[in-house]
Amino acid sequence: EEDPPNMVAQRLLIALGLVGFPPDMAGRITPTALATGFGGPALEVLNWLADAAVAKAKADRPSLFWGPERTTDVDPPPSTDQDFGDDHAAEVGDDDEISEAELDAEELLYGTDGVGGG
Repeated sequence: EEDPPNMVAQRLLIALGLVGFPPDMAGRITPTALATGFGGPALEVLNWLADAAVAKAKADRPSLFWGPERTTDVDPPPSTDQDFGDDHAAEVGDDDEISEAELDAEELLYGTDGVGGG
C-alpha cells in the first residue's frame, strides 16, 4: 500500500533538512505544494538536489568533471587545421581500450562496474 502524496512530501522535506537543505527554503515549501510534483516548490527542490549532487561529485572526483589542473607553461595543442587530403581516413586500432577514467565515469554515472544495469 502506498502512502498518501502529502505524507511522502513531508518525509522528503524532513530528509532534505537532514542532508543540508536550507531551512529558509524549506520554510517556504509546504508538503501540499511539493506533493503536486510540479511548479516552483518542486523545481526548488530539484535544483538544490542537482546542485548538491554536482558539488559532491566534483569534490569526490574533480578530474572527472574538470580534467587535470592546467599550468601556464604547457605548450599549446597542435593545430587541427591540417589538410590530410581526400583519401585520408581516421584509423581505429583493434587494440584501443577504454581508459580507466572512462570506466570510472561509467561507474559514477550508472553505479555499475560495466556489467548489467544500475
